[in-house]
Amino acid sequence: PAKRWAELIRQWLLDDAANPRISVIATPSKKCGERIQAEDAARIEAQKKKLGEEGCKAAGEAVEKAEEENDVETPDEVAERFALPDTSKICLIDVSTVAVDGADQKVREVHGDQAGKIKEMLEATGTEALPKASMQFDHVSGAQFVDCCVLVPIDDLPDKELEVVPIWMDTAFSLPLSASEAGPAMSHEEAVQAIDDVAVSK
Repeated sequence: PAKRWAELIRQWLLDDAANPRISVIATPSKKCGERIQAEDAARIEAQKKKLGEEGCKAAGEAVEKAEEENDVETPDEVAERFALPDTSKICLIDVSTVAVDGADQKVREVHGDQAGKIKEMLEATGTEALPKASMQFDHVSGAQFVDCCVLVPIDDLPDKELEVVPIWMDTAFSLPLSASEAGPAMSHEEAVQAIDDVAVSK
């Protein structure tokens, strides 16, 4: 339920007493972008005046020569000087995986050094708050992003509907939004503009 998600966010992200922190929020600035473009254009124009026509021509020839030298293929004998690494010593990314069964909501450790810790966190949170579907949590220490993937079974769809699945995938995120509890109806352009208004500082 939405209330449960709100409680989790409040407990783990917003509660200052339990989670003291400093948050830095950076948003793209249209004004700053325009200033940088103007400054860059002025710098290029000043450089052209400083070099003059002959200087610009000489600089262009120097760049072309450098690009030609840079594009030369590395001789095989140079690459062969480097010994092949021992594959047993290559450090792979350690992924800790935990699975939640959709039928009984039991949490199961699958792999990884931190799988036990993730399992404890999910059990402490309460799996009854999770959607009634099979879920897999993959965790990599030090990762600074979250990636969510949803796999929807389509084996029960008739052939006629299967044919239009690719079309739906192409258009799903370009269609207008219908009115709901989340907000009023919006066209695709209005939705994009609303996101831009929130994400980009004017």
